[in-house]
Amino acid sequence: MNEQLKLQRAWHPIELAILEHLQRFELITACDAVLAGIKGMNTEEVAAHRLAAMEKLGIVQRAALNTASPCYILTPGELTSAEGATSEPTGRARLLSTQSMLRRYAMLKFCLQRAPPRRKLTPEEFQSRLPDMYRAAHAHHYYINFDDSQPRVGFLRVDLGGRGRWDRIVAKARGDMHRHLQFPIVQQLLAKQSFEVAVVTSTHEKARRIHEALQAKQSELPVPAYCEAITELGDVIRPSPH
Repeated sequence: MNEQLKLQRAWHPIELAILEHLQRFELITACDAVLAGIKGMNTEEVAAHRLAAMEKLGIVQRAALNTASPCYILTPGELTSAEGATSEPTGRARLLSTQSMLRRYAMLKFCLQRAPPRRKLTPEEFQSRLPDMYRAAHAHHYYINFDDSQPRVGFLRVDLGGRGRWDRIVAKARGDMHRHLQFPIVQQLLAKQSFEVAVVTSTHEKARRIHEALQAKQSELPVPAYCEAITELGDVIRPSPH
C-alpha cells in the first residue's frame, strides 16, 4: 500500500482492533481472532473474510506456518497500531524468523486456549512494569495469568523439539527458574505468589514428563512451574507431508 494512502485512509474500527491484537501477539488466525474476542470477529467465517480483505490491501500477509487455517502477520514495514489506539496506527512491523513465529504462535495458543485468557505482555508493557528484568531477547516471553484471585506474572518457555528429548527442555526451564530467582523483584512477586514459569510442548506425554521433572526440583528452585501441551504446535513444527 502506498505510504501516503496509508496515512490518509480511514481505518475501520475492526481493522484497528486487529492491529492492536497483532501489536501484542504479532500473528493471528481466524480461529484465534474469535477466541480473543476481537471486535466484530463473531465467527471464524467473518474473521477469515476480514483477514483476507486486509491481505488484499497489503496490510497483512500469510505466515509460512502449517496452521489449520491461514495464519497472518503484519506485512514487514506496515504501520502498526499504538497501544489503545482509537484512530491511526503507528510504528512499523518487522520481519519475523520462523523460530520467532513458532514461539509467537505457541504464546498465542497458550494465552487464548484458557478461561480466563492469559494476557501476553508487549515488550513495552514488560519494560514499563518490570524494568529491572527487561532483556530484549526475552521481551516476548512474558504474560499475566488471571486464573486465580491473585494475578501472576509468568515467563513462557516454548519447546520446539517436537517428540524429541524432554530432558533438554527441562534443563532450559530450570535455567529460567534459576535466572529469575536472581532478580529482587521476582523474590517480591514470589512472596505474594505472583510469579510462575510455564513450559509448552506439543504432546501430552512429553508435557507430563516435563511437569513431573519440574515439580521434583521445587525445593531447590522455589518457583511455581508447570508444563502444558498444545497439540497444534506439533503440526506446525512438523508439517504434514504433501
